[in-house]
Amino acid sequence: GTEADHSRGVAVDANGNAYVVGYTASTPQDGFPGLGGPETTHDGPYETTGHDVFVAKVTFCGHSTNLTAGIWTMISLPCDPGSSNSVADLFGEDNLGTYGVDWAVVERDESTDSYNELLETDTLEQGSGYWIRTLVGDRPLDAAGGHTDTSEDFDVNLVAASTPGRWNLVGNPFPSSVYW
Repeated sequence: GTEADHSRGVAVDANGNAYVVGYTASTPQDGFPGLGGPETTHDGPYETTGHDVFVAKVTFCGHSTNLTAGIWTMISLPCDPGSSNSVADLFGEDNLGTYGVDWAVVERDESTDSYNELLETDTLEQGSGYWIRTLVGDRPLDAAGGHTDTSEDFDVNLVAASTPGRWNLVGNPFPSSVYW
């Protein structure tokens, strides 16, 4: 926020989530988020009531890979992007050029045994695999979001093929290796 905000401790759980504790004189109007909890009312300005205590859960997962110009690279989402999971949201700031001209993302359609280019507004899902290609030179590709809960199983939806020899393109939903 815009007032006095102080962190006093940080702890990290087994999934990589950080928990920050501290105190603040800021209000939601000052830019300090008060999203929920047992007591969400700010007690007033610092001059009359002091500070409010906060506990904030911070989830972040970062992953990067390098794209080689002209080469299709298989990708998946190792981080939970939340609601920011469109092609444009995920990769639009990676300096890849103009979508559909300089770079593209395709997904496999198991029912027709073909690949379809996604639109910038199409969404990507964890557990699915995709192919991406850039034509404008070698570029880093970054993915960010919240950590996927590795303490729980992750279901991957598979489409049954009506014709033998058709495959599903799956992707690792975790930011670490999976032993299939």
